[in-house]
Amino acid sequence: MKFLKSIIFFLFFFNSFVNAEEKKKINPSYTAGYMSNYIVNGVEENGGKGTPYFNIFIPLPKNIYFGAWTAEVDPSLYGGADHEIDYYLGYSDKFQNLIYDFGHTTYYYLGSSNEGQTFGEYTAKFNLSLSNFLTFGYDFAKTDQGDKTETINYYVNYRILKTNIKYNIGESENYSNFQTLSFGKTLSGVNIELTYIDTAMKTPDPNKDKDFLTLNISKTF
Repeated sequence: MKFLKSIIFFLFFFNSFVNAEEKKKINPSYTAGYMSNYIVNGVEENGGKGTPYFNIFIPLPKNIYFGAWTAEVDPSLYGGADHEIDYYLGYSDKFQNLIYDFGHTTYYYLGSSNEGQTFGEYTAKFNLSLSNFLTFGYDFAKTDQGDKTETINYYVNYRILKTNIKYNIGESENYSNFQTLSFGKTLSGVNIELTYIDTAMKTPDPNKDKDFLTLNISKTF
């Protein structure tokens, strides 16, 4: 309900302050998908089970964007909540071959009995294209409450034979180290990505120090 109220408030604000000409330039996109295992920073979020997910992305004037994303989560991790809804707001622009993005995401866990379960995260992302085939990236995130955990990701993406090959190495402060290798391809408008994930917790945990192989299938409308 809080999420729906936030969306309604945003749409009312948007309708009141954006002129009709600018509204014509706005074309939301929608992505529906399924992932065989929901993993964040190398750790399972849905008890090793797959989950469908849905995203709406709304580009606004002046390179600003707004959106919402949802998927299932493991109730044992989130105080009985079995669903996560995130909404995000940010600014993205480009300087020559560098794309930069600054934003904030709020994470809601619907029906959670854990006080303070909802939290936010500030993000900064940089993507440098050296050619039509090779891209380097750096992502930084920091939570906005509690211990204000920082997470960093470095990645390189190479495109060959219409296939994206991406290698990522990341670290979540005082929590986990992880690296991934993924292969992605688009067939008849459907995005298919196979990813290998290797996780090592900062405090060794045999239940979380794992290797994963995940499949993600999605389509954007």
